[in-house]
Amino acid sequence: MYALKMLGLIVLAGACTVAFILGYGYYQKLSASQRAKEEVSRLNDEIEYMISSGAVGENEELTLNIPEGYSLHFDSEAEQIAINGTRLPEEGYDMEVEFLNKDLESGPHKILIIVRSDELELQEVI
Repeated sequence: MYALKMLGLIVLAGACTVAFILGYGYYQKLSASQRAKEEVSRLNDEIEYMISSGAVGENEELTLNIPEGYSLHFDSEAEQIAINGTRLPEEGYDMEVEFLNKDLESGPHKILIIVRSDELELQEVI
């Protein structure tokens, strides 16, 4: 009888361990996805602000930290930014936006936003 109780406890402990490992892995992926969406949203908000302010000749530097496994893509034709399928803004920007970099891999990046008379220019500061 004692052996069956011990076996039951061992099986229960193993099941709890497996559930924790699977849950933790899922939480990490979900957390990275949320951070990636926050970074692209922050960049989009800054671009929208610079367009609405209309301050020609003004520069703004923004630091982005793209999570591991994600990449930021700039689409000059559609005038959108995307991170693993999430595109902002849906309709494109009100002003022509030129992206001098096409893709940014995971890690920290400094982005310089320059307002010109007829366009907005984004480039990575190295």
